[in-house]
Amino acid sequence: MKHNRRSTLKRIDFHSDKNIWEQRQIKRAIELNLGISDPSKLKIIAKCLAANKHSFDELVQKIYYHLKIEEPVY
Repeated sequence: MKHNRRSTLKRIDFHSDKNIWEQRQIKRAIELNLGISDPSKLKIIAKCLAANKHSFDELVQKIYYHLKIEEPVY
């Protein structure tokens, strides 16, 4: 069976009522000093190399929204 990357992106479930920083796995990682401890320290570097830049930009906006962090203005 051929794996379609586009369909994989559509399967990401952002319907959790719990803030990402309140999820058990994230809280445990913070306790272990893995990664960052709060969203203000998060930096997302996103650059689209594909032809469909609009879809990519929409995806990045959704990521910022669901992480509850402000999208930087360039």
